Amino acid sequence: MPFILNIPSSEKLRVRGRCRVVGAIPFQVPLPQLPSHGAWSVRGRVLAFDAGATAPATSASIAFLISIAGNSADGTVLETDGLSPPYTAFPGTGGLPVTIGSSIANQVLVLALKGGRAGAVVWGWDLELNFVSKPFQ
Repeated sequence: MPFILNIPSSEKLRVRGRCRVVGAIPFQVPLPQLPSHGAWSVRGRVLAFDAGATAPATSASIAFLISIAGNSADGTVLETDGLSPPYTAFPGTGGLPVTIGSSIANQVLVLALKGGRAGAVVWGWDLELNFVSKPFQ
């Protein structure tokens, strides 16, 4: 009888981008599809700054450190890190009044970047996604 090695597949992806948002309408960033059966994590940075700022100020920018993890089985995805937005922000207080939210639908994790003022906010993100999934039988 032949020996069949059933090694789980593993993947690492990098997602980078930028956008400009005016007002409080959120900009949604869909990330690559999560595995239907396995574990996953998303780690990285999201930066935002006030496009209308005329001088450097603590309230003109903010950096978020994102760390999200979870698993999935038979196409149902669950976030298991126990954290909720806004994640870690720098500066901790007094930074640009913007928020980040996340949701999962149809095996896709979506980040929602939301400005908090009438002016334009420029966003940039650099995220690393790691997946390990059950091998095919």
